[in-house]
Amino acid sequence: GNGYWLKFASAQSVSLTGTPINSDTVDLNKGWNLIGSVTNPVSTSNIVTVPSGLIGSQYFEFSGSWQSTNIISPGKGYFVKVSGACKLIYPPAIALPKTQEGPILPQVPTNVDRITFMDREGNRQILYRGTTNMDNGLLMAYELPPKPPLGIFDIRFDNQSTLSADHQQYVHVEVQAA
Repeated sequence: GNGYWLKFASAQSVSLTGTPINSDTVDLNKGWNLIGSVTNPVSTSNIVTVPSGLIGSQYFEFSGSWQSTNIISPGKGYFVKVSGACKLIYPPAIALPKTQEGPILPQVPTNVDRITFMDREGNRQILYRGTTNMDNGLLMAYELPPKPPLGIFDIRFDNQSTLSADHQQYVHVEVQAA
């Protein structure tokens, strides 16, 4: 189905009722897809596609800025990019050790400059600019999901990534209104 961005004026709790869903199969289109979750947290390493091997990005959640994650949690939305139309299969959830939660920090090449952007609310994004040739697979690993709605903190190069090997790339900056 359709995914939506919701913005609330302040933090609040929202109750959801319904029948528990322990596993699911979701149809995805080629490119970026906004997905939900099942009733219990699922490790992204347990999620598969049919046909297999089509996941072409990290899983991203938006929490003030784009964060990669290895846990799909109930009640949240996530972006994932696939290289072709497929089915995404959430297996039955298993107990996850607490140590698996949190953002994934991609392996950053050693020969890059780092630029950190932060707004007054503490949202931050790090951009990496390489000084040597990098293969397309590495560059694609740093590609970000589609831009969030206007007015939301978003920092990226104009190649839609947090990594650039081209010194001609411009930085796109979108910040929240004061």
